[in-house]
Amino acid sequence: MRTALCRAGWLALLTVALLAVSRNGVAQVPRTVDENVGRGIALLEKGELEGAREAFAKALGLNPNLAAAHNLLGTTYERLGRPAEAIKEFDAARRLDPSPEFVYNLALAHYQAGSYTRAIASLQELPGSAPKDAAFYRLLGDAEVSADQYAEGVHDLRTSAAMDPSNPATFYDLGIAILKSGLDRDALSLLSKAAATFPQSSSIRMALGIAQYMTGANDSAERSFQAAARLDETPVEMYLALGDFYLAMARVAEARNAYLKATEADPSDSIAHVRYGVSLARLGRWDEAIASFHKSIQSNSECTEAYVELGKALYKTGRMSEARLTLEQAIRLNPYERGAYYQLAQVFTRSGDEEKARKALEVWNALDPAGVEIAAPNGNGTPLK
Repeated sequence: MRTALCRAGWLALLTVALLAVSRNGVAQVPRTVDENVGRGIALLEKGELEGAREAFAKALGLNPNLAAAHNLLGTTYERLGRPAEAIKEFDAARRLDPSPEFVYNLALAHYQAGSYTRAIASLQELPGSAPKDAAFYRLLGDAEVSADQYAEGVHDLRTSAAMDPSNPATFYDLGIAILKSGLDRDALSLLSKAAATFPQSSSIRMALGIAQYMTGANDSAERSFQAAARLDETPVEMYLALGDFYLAMARVAEARNAYLKATEADPSDSIAHVRYGVSLARLGRWDEAIASFHKSIQSNSECTEAYVELGKALYKTGRMSEARLTLEQAIRLNPYERGAYYQLAQVFTRSGDEEKARKALEVWNALDPAGVEIAAPNGNGTPLK
C-alpha cells in the first residue's frame, strides 16, 4: 500500500517547524513546539505511533497553523489505520499550504478510504504550474480507473509510466486499466513488453496472464500465472487482483476460486476474507459469506470494508437489527464510508423508519463531491434537498 509522501525529508520538515511564523510575519513559535515536532519525527521513524501522535498533537496545541505538523499527524493516523482522522489532518495541512506534497497526501487518504472522486478532485486542485511527478499521475490514474473513468485513467497512467519507466507497479496498473477499458490486445502488447523489462515482477506476470486469457491464449496464460506464483512467496495480492478482475467481468465462480487461494495463502489477511465473502454473496451463499466476513473482522477489527459487506449480507438475510449495528460500526470506523450510509438507509426503510432513512441518504449525498443526488425513500422520486 502506498503511504503519505514526505519528499522534503524529516530534517526539512523540522526546519519548517522552526521557521513557522504568525500571520503578521513575526516568528512566535515557542521552543517547545519544535521540540515536540522533533520528538514526534523520531518516534514516527521508530514506529512508536501513539507517542508520535501525542507529540504532534502537542505541537499543534501550541501552534495550530503549522502545516507540516498537520501533515505529520495525518501520516501518523494513516499508519495507525485511522483514515477519517488522517483525512482531517491532511486537509488541514493542504488548506494552510496547498503544496503538491500535502495535496497528494490528502488525495491518497481519500483514495485509500474508497472516496475515488474526492481523490480526483483533490489532485485537480493543483494549479497547472505546480510540479507534478510520476507518483501524482499514477495516483490520479488509479483513482480515475476506480471511478470507472477508464480513458482518463489510462491517459494519466501512461504519463506516469513515461515519467518513471523504472516502476513496474505503474505498468501493472496501466495494463489492468487497459484491460478494464476493453482493449485486450493493447494490454497484451504493453504487458508483454513490461514482463520482458521486469522479469521478476509477479504482479506483471499475473496481469499478463489475464491479458493472455482474455485474448484466447489459454496455455500462455496458465504459464504466466504459474510464473507469478513462483515469483511471489506470499501471492495474496496476486490472487486478490485476479479475483477483482474476474468479479468486474461478472465471472463470479472464477473470482471465488481466486479469493479462496488468497485466503489459503494468508489466512490472517482480512481483505482476502472480505473479497471471498463478496464472491460467495454474489453466488447467493449467504451463510458462508457472513462467516467469511466474520473471519475478516476477527483478523482486523477495524476493517471497514468487512463491516459494510457484513451489513449488506445481514440485510439480505432479513437480520435488520444486526445489520444496523454492523453498518453503524463501519461508520464509526470511517465516517467517509458512503456505502455504509446508503445501505443503512435501506435497513431503516425496510424497518419502517423513513426519517432515519432520509437522514442517512442526506449524508450519502453530502459525501458525493459530484453532487449527484438520489431519491428519498418515499417512493415519489423526490430528490433530497
